[in-house]
Amino acid sequence: MLNLSGSHPLADYLSVSWAVDNLFDNTWAPHVSRANTDPFNPEAVRVNEPGRTLRAALTARW
Repeated sequence: MLNLSGSHPLADYLSVSWAVDNLFDNTWAPHVSRANTDPFNPEAVRVNEPGRTLRAALTARW
């Protein structure tokens, strides 16, 4: 998994921030996500997380 982020000033009081999570959109599950619903199989189930995520924010300071 590769994550990228950055921030760039647009003016003295204005900046834009951005981030890309899971750039290559790989399937991943960081840990066991939930219990198994099968009463005869007590093993936990891994549920994959969402793929690529894009974020952007505009920040004004005065």
